Amino acid sequence: MQVGIIVNTHGLRGEFKVSPWCDYPHIFESFSYVYLRGEKRTVSSVRYHKSSVILKLDGIDAIDQAESFKNEIITVDREQLDIGENAHFIVDLIGLNVYTGERRLGAVRDVLQTGANDVYVVQGEREWLIPVISRVIKKIDIENKRIDIELLDGMEDL
Repeated sequence: MQVGIIVNTHGLRGEFKVSPWCDYPHIFESFSYVYLRGEKRTVSSVRYHKSSVILKLDGIDAIDQAESFKNEIITVDREQLDIGENAHFIVDLIGLNVYTGERRLGAVRDVLQTGANDVYVVQGEREWLIPVISRVIKKIDIENKRIDIELLDGMEDL
């Protein structure tokens, strides 16, 4: 899974300035290794500067080595990402069928991250904007590619 991109070097000792592609950049602290250009690299340190992650990888010890990795995407094995029991990767939600009772509204086409709560964009006979709140989302079943919801009063008319 992609977790960020190297936007620049940091300092002279081969550190990278990384723009994280995750809601919680501190998850980088849990990575014992990452993949860079498909090669497994051991993480030796992680720290933060403003909104960036400062990442040091074993075997890259000078700025001239680090410079060649600018704009490279950092990936990790999915198993390294502990997102919690009731959280889901957006990539796993895309394409899931959304039902209210036995009525299929459509499939998740996109997930909008609004700040207050996510919104599922569901495309069927029409487009639905489904707020990801406990009063609406009743069950997410990744294995069976299904999301069960309860429409709130007035949602049918939007």
